[in-house]
Amino acid sequence: MTTIGSQKITLLKKLDKLDKLDLSYNKLTGPIPKWLAGITLTGAQYGELDLDHNQFSGPIPGELCNIKLGLHVIQLTGNKLSGPIPASIGNCAQLQALYVGENALSGPLPHTFGKLNNLQSLYANHNQITGPLPVELGDLPNFREINVDHNKLTGSIPSNYGPYTTDFPLAGLFTNNMLTGALLF
Repeated sequence: MTTIGSQKITLLKKLDKLDKLDLSYNKLTGPIPKWLAGITLTGAQYGELDLDHNQFSGPIPGELCNIKLGLHVIQLTGNKLSGPIPASIGNCAQLQALYVGENALSGPLPHTFGKLNNLQSLYANHNQITGPLPVELGDLPNFREINVDHNKLTGSIPSNYGPYTTDFPLAGLFTNNMLTGALLF
């Protein structure tokens, strides 16, 4: 089991001008530590928590949205995370991008995504997510990218998910689900 030592955790907690915490491509295991919710990201435009491609397991802690100041990007791709995306994700008011692909996440996409007026990108591909696509995503003013291929999504693609242009091609981004309907181009 690879962990971060207590001295290093104490040091990380004391950093008060952290723009990005990048612990990606390591062999960190166990649950995502809840102490991460106590850090402060001062990234005025691009505060980022990057835990991609580790071996974290268990649920995504709802406390992540307690990160102080500018949490704009959460990257959790390529871990062993399970359970639903927490509804508390809707409390990440400044969130612009959420990358949770290539895990074992299940349950529906939360309707609280509709509270994320700054959200531009959602990548939740290659999971076991079920249920319909939240219509609220299509109403977000800045929403531009979605990739939910290889899940167990059902129902129709909401009509407010388009029309899309060649600047935002959707081919393949909904594949390998049980979705119905049409995308307007």
